[in-house]
Amino acid sequence: MAELENTMFNLFVLIFVLSSMLGLGLSITLKEIAGTLKNIPLILKSLLANFVLVPLVGFVMITALDLDQGVAVGLVLMALSAGAPMLAKYSQVAKANLAFAATLMVLLQVGTIIVVPIVFPLIIPGADVSAWGIIKSLFTTLLLPLVVGVFIRARYESWVETIQKYAAPLSSLGLVGTLIFALFLYADDLLSMWGTGAFILVILLILLALGIGYLLGGPERDNREVLGMGTAQRNLSAALLIATQNFSDQPTALLTVLIGALLMMVVLVPLSGEFGHLKAKGQAQPETP
Repeated sequence: MAELENTMFNLFVLIFVLSSMLGLGLSITLKEIAGTLKNIPLILKSLLANFVLVPLVGFVMITALDLDQGVAVGLVLMALSAGAPMLAKYSQVAKANLAFAATLMVLLQVGTIIVVPIVFPLIIPGADVSAWGIIKSLFTTLLLPLVVGVFIRARYESWVETIQKYAAPLSSLGLVGTLIFALFLYADDLLSMWGTGAFILVILLILLALGIGYLLGGPERDNREVLGMGTAQRNLSAALLIATQNFSDQPTALLTVLIGALLMMVVLVPLSGEFGHLKAKGQAQPETP
């Protein structure tokens, strides 16, 4: 029975990752990407926030504290992995800059594939992982479906709406299925993690990442909101993929990432709604004579 549950868990992780990346590719155009990339200062600050400052926060956490090895691995995976597809939905709810959100997701996805295999072994030197194995898995399950989605959007736009009808529900199903089977497989381990400080550290990482992104987002409020949420919402697809394929013997690594998945939703779903509410309220205010 446990073997079946483990197979189903891995299947749902794969469904979540592939459908999320395909849906992301379908949601953006090359014109949007090219237009936003012209804002060089904003792009550089986005890279600084996601691939220097947030990983630095994770490094300080695992260096300053005596953490369980699995918890440390999970925190570092989240700190290094950026470019979550959920940012598109959050930005839509927040009525923020969707073009920047789409470009940011693609940029950070590519950055994650480059940064994680190089930096992760340096931060966790004792981890027995293959840099090439990480590159191969991230390329085939993250970058490839993303490129396919962008290609379909560019060449076969009439297909986009039909494919999106299936990709979005599949992504949600994959995430829900991942969480459910994780509970079946790791319920005892999850309960034991209350004493590890993982919950507090993960929420602290999310809030600090949110603050870093928001402060570096520049003078325009829409861009600050997008970069804040985009930096706080780490790339669960990449983190889950690496955790399941490389750290199956350390369930606390995977559970730390899953805790992050839940807490990110707890923080960012209401926050994006509040951003959108404030904008709608501002637009509804009558002009003073």
